[in-house]
Amino acid sequence: MFSLGKVLSIMVAILGLGLFQVIRRYKIVSNRIKFTKEYLNRFNKFIERPEFDGAEYYWLTHRVAKIQNELGQGGILASYKPPFANFIYSNYQLIINTLPEIRSGKAHTEMVSACQDAMIRHLGMLDDRLSKSYGHLFNPVKWLQEGIRLIISFPIRLAYWSSLFQYADFERIVNGPILSFLSFIVMLIGLLGSVITLALGWDNFLKLLRQWTM
Repeated sequence: MFSLGKVLSIMVAILGLGLFQVIRRYKIVSNRIKFTKEYLNRFNKFIERPEFDGAEYYWLTHRVAKIQNELGQGGILASYKPPFANFIYSNYQLIINTLPEIRSGKAHTEMVSACQDAMIRHLGMLDDRLSKSYGHLFNPVKWLQEGIRLIISFPIRLAYWSSLFQYADFERIVNGPILSFLSFIVMLIGLLGSVITLALGWDNFLKLLRQWTM
């Protein structure tokens, strides 16, 4: 059914897709680190200046939705009660809500610190992910797994490209344990099928299987 040339061509194609995905993911994480560091540095400079910097505030506000989305749940408090207030905010977005209060001089020190801590924690997570991604650049087994994951996750990617959910949700699904398990199973089946094809030939394997089941 499959010749040696076809099997090798399929394997090379999947490995190529996987390597492309590994390199792409490494670059994406690198860019996310670069943006988060830049926002944190400019945020720190903005709050440390004795006078209000309109240009810096414009830059921070212009990109506040991006950094808030980048932080995901790490940038959201489940509940927040302002000092001396008799009400509670639910799902309080740290940077989006704190930045205007810094401008008006109403920001509480603990909330400014919470914004900084959220970005620092996020950078730590991204640095760990970048280190892991770097190791994948030299791991052919990971290329194979990622190539298979890319193929079977195509419907999910199509839904994300259609703006059916946000990037954070897309990352959680694509990198989740269910898809990883499916990719691992498909990879094992593919490797087993390749070994059988190379060692026996598919037709001989089917004949042998029929003999065993008779």
